[in-house]
Amino acid sequence: MRGQVVDSTVVPPEPAPAPSRPRTPLVRRAGFWLVVVAAAYPAAMLVLVAPHLPLGADESLYASQVSPRVPALAWTAARAPGITYLIAPIVQLTGSVTALRSYLAVLAGVALAAGYWPWLRALRRPAVVPVAALLFAGLWTALLYGAEDLPNSWVAFAAVAATGWFVRYGQRTARLAPLGVAVPLAVIALLRPSDAGWVALPLLATIALVRRWRRPSLALAVVGGCLAGAADWIVEAYLRFGGLAARLHEASRQQGGIGFHPLGLLYQLRALNGPLLCRPCSLHHLTAAHAWPLRAWWLALPVLVVAALVVARRQRQLAAIAPAAAVATGIGICYLGTVDYAAPRFLLPAYALAALPVASLLVAVPAALARRRAVLAVLPRGRAVLAVLPAARDQRARRAVLVALVLLLALHETAQLASLRRIVHRPDPTAAAAAELRRLGVRRPCVLAGPRRTQLAYRLGCTTSPPAGLPALAGRRQAVLLTWHRDDHRAGPGWRRHPMPRPHGVAPWYAFLAPAPGRRPPGTDARHPA
Repeated sequence: MRGQVVDSTVVPPEPAPAPSRPRTPLVRRAGFWLVVVAAAYPAAMLVLVAPHLPLGADESLYASQVSPRVPALAWTAARAPGITYLIAPIVQLTGSVTALRSYLAVLAGVALAAGYWPWLRALRRPAVVPVAALLFAGLWTALLYGAEDLPNSWVAFAAVAATGWFVRYGQRTARLAPLGVAVPLAVIALLRPSDAGWVALPLLATIALVRRWRRPSLALAVVGGCLAGAADWIVEAYLRFGGLAARLHEASRQQGGIGFHPLGLLYQLRALNGPLLCRPCSLHHLTAAHAWPLRAWWLALPVLVVAALVVARRQRQLAAIAPAAAVATGIGICYLGTVDYAAPRFLLPAYALAALPVASLLVAVPAALARRRAVLAVLPRGRAVLAVLPAARDQRARRAVLVALVLLLALHETAQLASLRRIVHRPDPTAAAAAELRRLGVRRPCVLAGPRRTQLAYRLGCTTSPPAGLPALAGRRQAVLLTWHRDDHRAGPGWRRHPMPRPHGVAPWYAFLAPAPGRRPPGTDARHPA
């Protein structure tokens, strides 16, 4: 357009406004669906877990450290204080287990969103991120332990966040990326120092081997974050356990000896759908045919991760996906080969990270089916099979694959929820046992030894002791020996046996009560109730 002439002065034309980019509808944004998943995650826990699940042994120990209502139970060398800082606000206010579960469930939803959020800009296809969050949040272990005061879920969220910021720093030099790596690693070290090491090792290896990550500031963020988080644990080692080496040795002894345990993988496979602690772990249940369909996803997981890496390499996305797979492998090795027992919660960080490459594969396959060339690039050996597909841009094949994937995931989630329901609603013998011990006159000050002592001690306000040290304490406080044996030689003279209430499916167990402090033992047979 020519300029206008005003008073013999040529006025240049106004520049045409730049075309505005159409805004993506909210429902088509990956961040929106990540928030939806993060909101559904605590909602499911509030309904399925929080009202029904009593405190376990480790949970009771952690809660006792910050509860003003019960004495602190014995602290061991292998434990770190991070989880106690997380639960302190709610435990200081109330002793309600449901309130504690609800509080943790809501925080877990926030942590899920915060952990996966950096990946929205780290991946070429942001739609991968909510799918990955859904795959992880749908596991029965993620639903169960997200509402428990145990460190594994929180390690998982922090490991995903640290790896996401690490990938973003390799793509572009972002000012906040080193801080985004250091802070989650510090959180992991505060929760479980050993896990921080296993997360940091693959990241440091990547820094050393790959040029795009070879920056001193990033290495400093990884090492500094781990040291900052572990400082509390290190200082406590010198104050309470005789030094760092002594604490590491004692922690290893308590874990049964950290080393090479080749059966660890089979132990984890045995514990995949319960028990919550397989120690000692018997493998004869592996032969049960009905359990193998429930294990199919676990056995397919490494295959899917490798396939995702192959696809990512062909699509030039390997640098974004490989770090998640590497960190998942690192922390998986820790629990699959270095301890001689198993618990389903140990692998939660590995599942949270492995969900990213698996989700990238699930998103890539339907997209690739939209064009025949992309399909052949993903599956180069399937030309004869793919020859029967419709024309290059026929969408029917893509829709069929999408429907198949949705049905497969729905079937998987149904099995996960069935496992969750069975675990949550399993018999709880400690509630009835605590009521029975109160009826028998067990009051503070009291000390318990034997199986289920930690949960009962938290309920009753008692302390705990090894069975060998119980007789020496019996003269100063009410002493109770819990045992599976009807006649236990560890019970002292005058100790009276009482059978404990047991729900259906729980083995018989007994409580031997020492005479009340200051009273003489009765002359009747101490091994039999009056």
